[in-house]
Amino acid sequence: MADPPSPDEKKFFDDMKNLGFQKHSAYKTKNILLTKESNDWSILENKTDIEIQYGIYTFKTLG
Repeated sequence: MADPPSPDEKKFFDDMKNLGFQKHSAYKTKNILLTKESNDWSILENKTDIEIQYGIYTFKTLG
């Protein structure tokens, strides 16, 4: 069962559709927890833990 799209993801797909593209496939990572001490976030001065998920999408043109 797929996760429901987040509001930002839905807007992204709506914007892509308005540009003439339709989602063809998707690859999503598992949720990743980045803590205040994570090396990945040191440059951003992260002040809280954050849970993220990466997505890679392919699109095809409509029409």
